[in-house]
Amino acid sequence: MKTIHKVLLCSVLFSFSVPSLFVMAAPPQEEVNQVLLEINWTMEELEEYLAFYELTLNDFESI
Repeated sequence: MKTIHKVLLCSVLFSFSVPSLFVMAAPPQEEVNQVLLEINWTMEELEEYLAFYELTLNDFESI
């Protein structure tokens, strides 16, 4: 089940990255925390994942 959540998060984050490449606003921390709880990731794990794709949370407006 955790794998499904991770794949879902990855898909959502990646799909939003293309139109928001020029936007420099991080999603609300509450949204990030909620997703992290659902997929059982830490903030560090999320940041490492995004870094692999040369992204940061600032590249997204929402999750």
